[in-house]
Amino acid sequence: MYLLGSMVNNIMINCPKCDTLFNETGKWGIKKFCSRSCANSRGPRSQTTKDAISATLSVKASANKPNKNKGKEFKREFRSCKECNSIFSARPSSKKLYCSTECSSKHIGGYRPGSGRAKTGYYKGILWIYI
Repeated sequence: MYLLGSMVNNIMINCPKCDTLFNETGKWGIKKFCSRSCANSRGPRSQTTKDAISATLSVKASANKPNKNKGKEFKREFRSCKECNSIFSARPSSKKLYCSTECSSKHIGGYRPGSGRAKTGYYKGILWIYI
């Protein structure tokens, strides 16, 4: 037999915001306020609270993470593109043969009209790129 939390424990308390009497135990546990409107309404914040929130939001989350590649210089080698013969750099372990995806697609024959790729596609002869 399934019992809701409000059926198990009927303790009535006063709401700290509007001072109305309500059942403390709800579907998801113990409640502090009688309604969402009372829970969402708060008084004015002090200047110290505002400063603490501002300091927390101004620092990016990624700024606290150490960058494992910081300060490292990777070996690069210069290669010639098979399609346009321009020079580009790549790591020695890389299998890149072309300077860009455009040169790669030209070398293998281009795109078939009306075909699409992931997040891009042709519509009435126009290439649409979704960013």
